[in-house]
Amino acid sequence: MRKRLKINQDFKDSSGFWLKTYTVKGNPSIEYTTKAGAAWGSLTARCNANGKYSERFKTYIHCKNEFTSFQEFTDWCQTQEGYFQLECSRPWCLDKDILIRGNKIYSPETCCFVPSFVNSLFVNKIKPRKYDLPLGVTPWGNKFLARCSTQDGRIDVGIFTDANEAHKAWQTCKIKHIKTVADQYASLPGSREDVYTAIYERAGAIESDSLNNRQTVFV
Repeated sequence: MRKRLKINQDFKDSSGFWLKTYTVKGNPSIEYTTKAGAAWGSLTARCNANGKYSERFKTYIHCKNEFTSFQEFTDWCQTQEGYFQLECSRPWCLDKDILIRGNKIYSPETCCFVPSFVNSLFVNKIKPRKYDLPLGVTPWGNKFLARCSTQDGRIDVGIFTDANEAHKAWQTCKIKHIKTVADQYASLPGSREDVYTAIYERAGAIESDSLNNRQTVFV
């Protein structure tokens, strides 16, 4: 059985085609997956209608891959800001819906590479909700706990007698966290101005909800 290892480089074969995987002469027991090969595998898995991603994350339902081939995808990757960047020795994530909120299409025009702490800001899981409460609100006895997820873990914002007030507190915390993450991202080599702007616009959308006494239903 072959051992499989991922590497953080891309290579072409003797015919000039990008490789997804390769073995080294004299050591066929190890199969190496290239950087683009790993990203392509992840992309195609997310576009699998019956795959694990569609079951866990609603943002992957009905996703489509509009890169015409692995070769086109790898050519595109070589030109993208962030593609060669690492976060704690791990490559940045391919993201489809920061630039276009709610986007379902993987394409050269819609995708970008971001560190995982940015990518995880906008993850939305399909998860049965035991209580019909706004985002960020959990029952706490006969009161309501506002709880906000951040890159450092969940923060208990406060306990409130009214669920809508708890939600407002969550909105305030989430706005601050998104702006902090946007500024952290902007300071990194490989960051993009349009991605930074798109992240800040998410905070602005929540801010608008709060100012107009609307519930935020999608981050």
